[in-house]
Order: sequence, then C-alpha cells, then structure tokens
Amino acid sequence: MQFIDSHLHLWDLSQKINSWVAKSNDPYLMQNFTLDELMGFYAKEHFLAGFITIEAADGNKTLDEVRWLSRISQSLPSNILYKHIAHIDTTQNPEQFSKELERFKPFDIVTGFRDICSFSENSSYSPCSTDITFNRDKLENLEKNLRLLKQNSYIYNCQMYPDQLLRIYPIIIESKVTTIIDHCGLPLLTNDEEFTIWQSMLDKYTQSNTIFKLSGLDMNDNWDNRVKIIQTMVDKVSMNKLIYGSNFPLLKKDWLNELSQLIKVHNSSEISVEQIFLDNAIKLFHL
Repeated sequence: MQFIDSHLHLWDLSQKINSWVAKSNDPYLMQNFTLDELMGFYAKEHFLAGFITIEAADGNKTLDEVRWLSRISQSLPSNILYKHIAHIDTTQNPEQFSKELERFKPFDIVTGFRDICSFSENSSYSPCSTDITFNRDKLENLEKNLRLLKQNSYIYNCQMYPDQLLRIYPIIIESKVTTIIDHCGLPLLTNDEEFTIWQSMLDKYTQSNTIFKLSGLDMNDNWDNRVKIIQTMVDKVSMNKLIYGSNFPLLKKDWLNELSQLIKVHNSSEISVEQIFLDNAIKLFHL
C-alpha cells in the first residue's frame, strides 16, 4: 500500500537540540531516530511515498532543526515526497511573529507551523500550565498571527483538547488558514461528558477549513479505544478531511494494516483508504 506519513519526528542527539529527550530518561527514546531508522520502521509490504516531519526540537532551537533536516533530506531518494512543520509561538506579538516567519522563508521544506497549546485538568498529558483559550491577549495575538500564516500560504498545525478547539473555532474560521488538528483532536474517553464534547467538536469542525490527523491513538490511554475513535472519526468527518500519521517514534507500533482495515470495514471503500493514506496529504502539503 502506498502512503504518506504526515506526523513523525526525527532527531540526532549529537545536534544537542532535543533536551526533552535526554530529560525523559527513556532508554528507547534516548537514541538517534534519523532517516535509516524511519525506513526500517515500516514493514516491507508498505511503500512510503513521502512523509512530514513535525517539530521535535527545543522551542528556541527550531531553526537549527530546520537547517539539520534540510541537510539530511538531500539524501532522500528523488521519489520520496517530503515537507516539515516547524515550531513557532502563535500567541506572541504579531510584529515579532512576522519577523520570525521571515527567518523560515529560505527553507522550502517548511510548509507550516505547530504550537502545542494542549491544556487539560482531566488528563496527565497537559504540556501547558495554563489554557490560552481563556487569555484574551493571547487569543487576539493568535487571531492576527493565523491571518499572517494564511497570507504567507503556511499551514497551522493545531494541538489542543476538544473544549479548547470549540472555544477557538471562530478564530480559525475567520482567519481562513488551512488548519490541521493533531491526534484526532485528543479525545478523552474517561466519561460520557468528555466523549460528547469531543463529538461536538468533530461536528463543528467537519465543514470548516480543517483537516484531522489519524494519529496519537496511544495518548490519554486511548490505545484500547482505537476502534471506537476511528469509527467515530470516519462517521463524522469527510473522507477528504482525514490524513494518516504514525507519531513515530513515540508510538512504537506499525498499525497501518489495522487502520486501513478499520476504515474499509466502516466505510467499505478502497477510494476512501487511498484518500486518507495518500491523496489528501499530497493535496494538503502541495507535494
């Protein structure tokens, strides 16, 4: 099966730009994950047509990461499609934001930017200490900065929880920026209320300028709920608004075959599988 992996991370610890990896004390993560490891991750029956790397460096080292990825990407086979989503602070002063954008213009691999703003009082995964969606100044900056991304033809890669996504919906819509929502919108299935909020968010966004990533199914202890999550996504989100991402190497499982079977069973369409695994990503990232 031909596919594009739209969410993976690479690092070389000798670059000294991924301090969070060293701090993790995880022996598995504390090794290099470069192109060789990526190519060896997928089984032989899969054909990796291309991939999108997602920022994994320290925030102040994101430009160093882009330079490193630009160098190593030159060794990719000519038939492998490739782009990168870099980090940027989307809530900073718009004047400074605009200056930062200019620093990335020389790098053709950069197709968009991610700023992790996930905050939850109900999950152990809450990388942010506060919720920006309750901060008026940050929201005003976010609105102006998303418009700047749109003007510069960049993608906004958004990682927030469902309740946060519901609150910033008007900002994303009015900015008209192409938006990718990471990890199925970070569903919490701990109770019926959380599940309902997630479904409401999917309903709200499915008609918008938004793409959902089928990734992160190990987060929030959701691995055993992956069938329910994928079935809900396929039910509620248009096939042209779904893309696949492995979250390599953070998710240590190659579950491409399982995911494709889940989609086929629930949608009974070979066309939809090819859309999700290949066509949508080619169109979205202009590959």
